[in-house]
Amino acid sequence: MKVLNIKKSYQTQQRGFTLIDVMVAMGVLGIVLASLFASFTFGFNMIKFTREELQATQLLQEKLESIRLYNWDQALAANSTFTSPLGNSDSIFFTGTITNSAPVFTEGTYSSAYTSALRQITVTITWTNNNTKYSRSTSTYISSYGLFNYTLN
Repeated sequence: MKVLNIKKSYQTQQRGFTLIDVMVAMGVLGIVLASLFASFTFGFNMIKFTREELQATQLLQEKLESIRLYNWDQALAANSTFTSPLGNSDSIFFTGTITNSAPVFTEGTYSSAYTSALRQITVTITWTNNNTKYSRSTSTYISSYGLFNYTLN
């Protein structure tokens, strides 16, 4: 009889997880893993976008620095378009435009003598990432007499 009692006490002390406990634990684990995967995906996409934005900014600066080396006649003819590869990709490009326009002054701010000797150069770059079109633009002024004459007069 003692053997039977030992067997019963062994069976009553044996415990485990129910099916509901296992299903809840699997659900929580699935939610945690899905959110972890989503955060990694978001982080990698942000790194990719930041690299593209940095490359676009460097390209803008490169184009403006090359325009600074132009003489006045070259600066007047500075309307053009260009393409540049995006990173190491052969199929994705930055596309850009360089526009030359007369600066817009508010009335009474500057004399009309400045309008023929001053030009506004704008460089705009566009690219596409994940079917979203992005654009960055910057502009500067150049003068026929250089900056020196305008700051001292």
